[in-house]
Amino acid sequence: MMLMKPRITRNRYGTKFLNAALESPCAKVRNTGTPQYPGFRKAGTSRLARAIAAVAGLVAFAPALLCQTPEARPVLILNSDMHVEKYLVAQSTFKSALNRPTFEIDLGKNWQTEGRLEEVIRSQNPETFYCIGSKAFLVGSRLANNRPLVLSSAINWERFPKRNNTFIIANELPVAVQLTLFRYCFPKIRTLGVLYSRAFNQQWVDAAIRESKEFDLSVTARAVSSPENLESELRRLLPVVDALWITSDPVVLANRTNVEQIFRLADQDRKPIFAYSTAFAELGAALIISPDDPTIGRQAAGIVESLLSNGSFDSKAQFPAGSQIVLNLKKVEAYGLEFNEDALDSVNRILR
Repeated sequence: MMLMKPRITRNRYGTKFLNAALESPCAKVRNTGTPQYPGFRKAGTSRLARAIAAVAGLVAFAPALLCQTPEARPVLILNSDMHVEKYLVAQSTFKSALNRPTFEIDLGKNWQTEGRLEEVIRSQNPETFYCIGSKAFLVGSRLANNRPLVLSSAINWERFPKRNNTFIIANELPVAVQLTLFRYCFPKIRTLGVLYSRAFNQQWVDAAIRESKEFDLSVTARAVSSPENLESELRRLLPVVDALWITSDPVVLANRTNVEQIFRLADQDRKPIFAYSTAFAELGAALIISPDDPTIGRQAAGIVESLLSNGSFDSKAQFPAGSQIVLNLKKVEAYGLEFNEDALDSVNRILR
């Protein structure tokens, strides 16, 4: 199989759609100077001149009257837990990129009941919802009624019920992108092992198994029914794979102890770990391919701006537009892995 160098496009989201507001008819009227209000009188003018001035004032002032609108309704940011760094980063960049009023609800706090949330939402009357994380989406789906809802940072969005006016930024980078980089960076690796829970990641695993064949790779997956049986499934998996592929899963990665156990047993077998978050760098992941969280916030702001300005958006679901790639060269050398040095051009950060 011929190895092609992956082309990674990093899109920039930011100010272009914000500047459009400065070119509206209302802004132009407001910036033309002080309008001549009806009844404006200048000393020394005749009655006829004053009448002409009054009519002219009405004509000049009419566009400004037509452009006056009620105060814009806010956008609700519904955050599953603001203590989660990636959620907070997406929220912060979303607010910075959106030129509209917002208000936030942190579902990580204990005081909220759904009845209280309904009261707050009713009083604020948001025009649309931005939901960060799975919990926020499930709550937002019940409370949004027919308002548009934008979702990001939720594990495997395909497992959720479908809504006609929901717009999604996936939590994961495309499976094909990750497989391309695995194959390009480590040409000798052929079999990837995955631990997953059926409730959270069955669709993702099915796609990974199906698409891996196109890259001359195979994926061996073992389902973990509870955090307690993680070790037994991992010990069955490690001997039959060349590397372990970790994806976001709250059953597999239920706590710090489980995560450390995965890395310890993989290290004992000298099996590299490919991970989805830079948080695993300190634990010894050999390769990390992660979405860029600030870009996700800007993507969400772009969708909301389009929905509120144009009444539509052209895509129901999209992948994160930015990525971070981290290579642990120290781990690669310790395991004696064959690494394609041409792939270094695609890496953002190298750990030595």
